[in-house]
Amino acid sequence: MSNSHPFKLMDSLPASTWQSTISFCPLPLVSILSAVNSRLRNRLRALPARRASVDLSFQLRLTDSAFSAICRTIQHQSVLELNLEECKQLSDASIQFIILHFHQLRSLNITGCRQLTVGALRDISTLHFLQRLKCVRCSGLGTEVLLQIGRCTQLLELDISSLLPCRALMDTTDALRNLRALTTFRANEVPLESRIAFLRDLKSLRHVEIRNSGGFDDLEGLEHLEYLDAFSNDISSFTTLTSSKDCLLHLDVSYCGLYEFQGLTLFTNLQFLVISGNNIHCLDFCSSLPKLETLLMNDSALSPSTFSLQPLVNCPLLHTLGIAFWRRTELDLRPLASLPLRLCSAEESKVVSIDCFDHPIQWVSYSDLLKLCGVEG
Repeated sequence: MSNSHPFKLMDSLPASTWQSTISFCPLPLVSILSAVNSRLRNRLRALPARRASVDLSFQLRLTDSAFSAICRTIQHQSVLELNLEECKQLSDASIQFIILHFHQLRSLNITGCRQLTVGALRDISTLHFLQRLKCVRCSGLGTEVLLQIGRCTQLLELDISSLLPCRALMDTTDALRNLRALTTFRANEVPLESRIAFLRDLKSLRHVEIRNSGGFDDLEGLEHLEYLDAFSNDISSFTTLTSSKDCLLHLDVSYCGLYEFQGLTLFTNLQFLVISGNNIHCLDFCSSLPKLETLLMNDSALSPSTFSLQPLVNCPLLHTLGIAFWRRTELDLRPLASLPLRLCSAEESKVVSIDCFDHPIQWVSYSDLLKLCGVEG
């Protein structure tokens, strides 16, 4: 089948030949409708013996009628994953059809579907196998959406980033306390503030992203937390994370107005640490992080009289370092000569002794380093 065809049927998981993916390339609506012909219909109807992932993302002109036509060619019970990201013309009717007929659905992505209202997810709790729900930038869902989501007690992953522009809506966050199986929670750009306390009841959480959300003073008790992205939050100390000290591997507290980092000495298993945009007096706390592999502290305010890279010698696994935009402090890299550094950003920094390493280092820009590390700018 040609790559330009609006339907592509392929085996996406080599180890599981029973799973197929149906994706729709971003073509005009007329192409999508004309593609629902007898030949493709026969191929799609052969899916019940398989398990399918249907990707309709970025079909900007996909209407309810076109979606209905596509659904008539698919055996609903075979669909495990459905991606409707940025299908901006879909209404509540399409989502209600999914809830009514796609009983085996495990994953649903309705990111950017701005026409949806609170009625779209009214009966979502009837999808008893749903494990992953992503509804980013769905501002029309209304104040009851969390009450509806809170009834999906089997959910493992939930992303409500940029979902809730109304502060009054956050009074319903307690409804999420019932998601006891949840392992991944993303609420970036959501004004959680003091209402984040409900997370303490979700003891299975391993991955939390709350960028620009107000703070995380109520995360005590998450004993299995491995990943925390708290970019640009109001943080007073790390004591609220002490219950996660043995399992936390990835921590981003960049641009949080921090002056003190000694509290990090308890997190001896940290592998990835981002403290960019803070006030860094010294790196003594790094002496207690022997497993640290990546340290990003770009665009930080330093104390020239007390700052030194010497403590990083106690991080023998350190291979990625971000020290960009340190304009007022001269950085001597000689203490790091014994480390396996491979990737470094020192853009606009006063760095000396760059030639002290006996192995090649890739010097990249600040923005490229963030991309290579999978960190949002």
